Amino acid sequence: MVPYLPKVGKGMAHTRHEVGATFDGMSNEALEIAKDRELILSGRGQVIREAARVSRSEAAKEIGVDVASIWRWETGRRTPRGECARRYAQLLKQLAKVASIDG
Repeated sequence: MVPYLPKVGKGMAHTRHEVGATFDGMSNEALEIAKDRELILSGRGQVIREAARVSRSEAAKEIGVDVASIWRWETGRRTPRGECARRYAQLLKQLAKVASIDG
């Protein structure tokens, strides 16, 4: 069971139920979004990409962003959002399979 910590707004109570939630009971879509976010924030993007022998330029072209965006995401200077985050996570999953890495 992987722990899941939902965002809690300022001033909201932090009950055991809110903070102790897990991926169990989440919708499939919410679960995929949480897994994608975990992969993106793990810092493994560059390792996965390099293991698959894909350049930043090739990765950027594949998901429709500039090379600097890939660099910023891989170095943790920025975090992809929205559709870019979804495409980046999908690319990392595909590259992890190609490189036989657990992504």
